[in-house]
Amino acid sequence: MQEIKILLGDYGGKWAETGAVTWAFEKSGDAWNAKFPQKISPDDAQKLADLLEALGDQDQVQKVYTNAEIL
Repeated sequence: MQEIKILLGDYGGKWAETGAVTWAFEKSGDAWNAKFPQKISPDDAQKLADLLEALGDQDQVQKVYTNAEIL
């Protein structure tokens, strides 16, 4: 878990406790959808893509959900 916290920090992210942002998503079948999508710039979208790739390389990470909406 410490590796994930460090990785998030490297990309400007923060660790939140389990369930801390579930209020911002709604479950539909097996999927979670953002209730309040947040528009992000193409530059921020690239940073997010880089972070998601780095997280995907971690064995402990199973799924990542985001409310980002690319402009």
